[in-house]
Amino acid sequence: MKSGFGKIVCYVLTAIFALMIVGGAAAIIVKARDAFAPIGGGDRTVIGFTGMQNEDSTLTWTHDIAQYNGEAAFETHENPAAKPDATHIVAVTSKLDEIFPYKLIREVKDQYGNAFIEFPKLYMSYELDDAGNIEGVNFANYKAGENYFIPDAYKDADGKITEAFYIGKYEGYVSAGEVVSKTQYQPTGNLTRSECRDLARAYNAKEGNGGYYQQLDISMWTVYQLLTACYLRTMDIQSVNPGIVGQGDALDGPMATGGTEFIKNLTGWQTNTNVNKFLGVENSAGNMAAWVDGIRFEKDHIFYIADPDEFSDAEGGVDLGFARPLSTGVIRALRPGTGDKAHSVIFPALLDDTDWGADELKLNYTADIYSVYDYSGGKTMYVGGCWTGEAFEAAVYGLFSSASGLTETGVFPEVGARLCARSIQEAKA
Repeated sequence: MKSGFGKIVCYVLTAIFALMIVGGAAAIIVKARDAFAPIGGGDRTVIGFTGMQNEDSTLTWTHDIAQYNGEAAFETHENPAAKPDATHIVAVTSKLDEIFPYKLIREVKDQYGNAFIEFPKLYMSYELDDAGNIEGVNFANYKAGENYFIPDAYKDADGKITEAFYIGKYEGYVSAGEVVSKTQYQPTGNLTRSECRDLARAYNAKEGNGGYYQQLDISMWTVYQLLTACYLRTMDIQSVNPGIVGQGDALDGPMATGGTEFIKNLTGWQTNTNVNKFLGVENSAGNMAAWVDGIRFEKDHIFYIADPDEFSDAEGGVDLGFARPLSTGVIRALRPGTGDKAHSVIFPALLDDTDWGADELKLNYTADIYSVYDYSGGKTMYVGGCWTGEAFEAAVYGLFSSASGLTETGVFPEVGARLCARSIQEAKA
């Protein structure tokens, strides 16, 4: 005869075996719960915005941040450092600072002393109009619906999901055959995209390297710019801060890195120089443009390369499924790549090709100046705007703006690399 305790054990084992026999329903439930577990813990969160095609560039927040639409998108705080050498500092705060994913964005350093901004893994989805153009974007810390996906920026070279991706805090300086992301360095230009690719990848050959390094790519750039637009609640980034663009002879070259050191917030700028950082990334807009990898062109065809091991100027990739505009103009619509293999990136699909004058290119911020350029049937692309006096350089500053179709051998003093990574080994405290 079994004791009371023995009977309980028997019943429990019988129940477990029964569940296994009927197909492991309990295991299925656990997996379903895990799939919807919030990233970073805490409550499930969905945020988003609509209005990407608005003429005035104003966005409307949706989901868990919709209640803040009646308030200012962000607040500026002058001279927060209260130091004599920081009198021109503006720091930015927002209601979004305590909301996923912004509350998890942070500055980190790798084992080599490079400074990065860490962007936590997230799910994303698009709201499209009847033409397939993006009207709105959603971010979530769990798979909030069937149309939510984890962007390719969070996948390593083997296709495995990572917990974050990393964009260099600073514009790249080349030292000892590597691109570094450190303060108080003069950014390096006059390098081709492929040269920058190799210089960024040099870390991957180091013994004991615990990460995967590369230069900025289009999948990272897509997520970063969408998060920036949402944070500022506008597609008109130039109206927030004009950046270091169109300086011409006023500057002999780009400003050294580290101009935002006194800004402890992730977003802010200097009013006397317009050096800025948005979501921690210094001069993502202005000063020095950056080559962007993972994208190439064949006339009006746009090819996206997801695997960082396969980045190339000449071959490979998935066709985004729509034509690249070949004229210069203000972007009126953006579109994601067609299908699951290409939806991690977006690109301009519709332009207003008004013949903008030089002054308008520099100063007209009504809908921001995000222009697309075509040079000699080339295949490469850079983003970010730069200090030079050419009108188009000021134009390339805008969100989702790019100079595309540049030749593979093209070099420019105002275009360089920004060190990025799919994973890093953090420096020991």
